[in-house]
Amino acid sequence: MPSETVFPDAKKNAFRAVELEPGLAEAHVALALITIWYDRDWATARSSLERALEFSPNNPDARLANGILLYCTGRRSEGLVELRLAVELEPLNLRNNIVEAQFLNFSGRSREALEISRNTLKLNPNFYLGHLMAATAHLEAGAFTEAETAADVSRELNPVDSLPRVLSAYAMARSGKKLEARIIVEEILDSGRQRYISPYNIALAQNAIGDSGAALLWLERALEQNDLRVIFLTGEPKWNNLRADPRFHDILMRAGLAM
Repeated sequence: MPSETVFPDAKKNAFRAVELEPGLAEAHVALALITIWYDRDWATARSSLERALEFSPNNPDARLANGILLYCTGRRSEGLVELRLAVELEPLNLRNNIVEAQFLNFSGRSREALEISRNTLKLNPNFYLGHLMAATAHLEAGAFTEAETAADVSRELNPVDSLPRVLSAYAMARSGKKLEARIIVEEILDSGRQRYISPYNIALAQNAIGDSGAALLWLERALEQNDLRVIFLTGEPKWNNLRADPRFHDILMRAGLAM
């Protein structure tokens, strides 16, 4: 669903929760996550997390949110420390494991990301984000066949998410199957005419087949629509081919993201 359909009501309810129970750490964490994903309002998120950690220093969700905030505002090493702490505080939380893996992958540590994905899938073989993360890590490690296989499994487990198909297109394009990759991108675009698909994911798909102009146009739409995935621009290695482009730099600056 579009971020603009979901987050305004979520934000209203988070503010109401804080108003009703100012000492509830979870309410402050919820507000922080909303302001990170939707508003990219780092100051408000930081303030909310300071309150949350004041009330509950060992709250794993607060540590996770703090790790994301630190990473996206340029304090990457500190962010990874916080993400690790979130996992240590709640090692059976599948989501937290995969978020740590994601940001490790952003940092060029794809082998560690893959290992975390594999260990997470031992806890639940049907956790689609585990397979999705494995596909991403394989992709960055240059294991394109494995990336395609993991993306296919992720898609079977969650056919609504467009990202598995995007990763398949990347794997195919990088392994020389450019025509097959283009067919997948056309399928994604066609689906987007019938239902909502994240403009950020469409931008990734266009970038996968080397259409940087279209990718930048879709990133503009993602920014205009406050697509929650915009915060990944700062770390996602799939955008490395565009980092020298002034248009990409301008999008980053308008998104309030650290270089």
